[in-house]
Amino acid sequence: MNVCEKADRLLKLLWQETGGIGKPLKFSKFGQTDHVHRKMMECTESGDQREVAALMMHMWKKDWVTNDMNYRDIPKEFSSELDRNPFEMGIVYVTVEGRNHLEELEKSAPDSSKAFVAMWFDKSMSTAWEQGLKPGIIEPGYEPVKVDEIEHKDRIDDRIIAEIRRSKFIVADFTHGKEGARGGVYYEAGFAHGLNIPVFFTCKKDLVNKLHFDIRQYSTVLWETPEELRTKLANCISAEIGDGPKKKLQDKL
Repeated sequence: MNVCEKADRLLKLLWQETGGIGKPLKFSKFGQTDHVHRKMMECTESGDQREVAALMMHMWKKDWVTNDMNYRDIPKEFSSELDRNPFEMGIVYVTVEGRNHLEELEKSAPDSSKAFVAMWFDKSMSTAWEQGLKPGIIEPGYEPVKVDEIEHKDRIDDRIIAEIRRSKFIVADFTHGKEGARGGVYYEAGFAHGLNIPVFFTCKKDLVNKLHFDIRQYSTVLWETPEELRTKLANCISAEIGDGPKKKLQDKL
């Protein structure tokens, strides 16, 4: 990623974490590390906090972020603290200018119709795929991508990474057999999270207690039948992401 793309991704993360203009995001000050710092470094592919601090200063100079939403009302001679990098202060707000920049990015960004699916590639999951996951993604207007159905000459892991990067969101189903959890599904979900790509978690209901504790904090679509999976997944996608290009085109026709 170039610097501009890193700054845009960081701003998008801050907006998601704060949840709105005037709402602060608090984190440990520069030199310490917490989960917010880790998210910042992951989404910008930064090697350390110094790079994140530089990106934050870049956004501060553009007036996309601030460490005090009342800074315009404070005489400059009494606001020396506001000249400090928000990252060093341990608190940041997204400004109106920052939100405007994100809206412009959303207008210019390609509206991807792809949705990557990470799941257990086993014959026992065929019905769940054909009658649950696949139609659950198609109904709200997106194109499901399952890597074992793609013809390619690349290394399988290279193709997975490429398809995740091209996707609007991913669906990670953690259903598994007696052999235990599928490491690849956790990896692919984590990679998407690092790119700020939305992830929908699904799992067969009788296996939910076997999910790793790291993802139990996230809302998970629990299902018992493929039909239930299709309905719940389609509703979640429409509610959280919105209808995709194909659904919008169908509605116009």
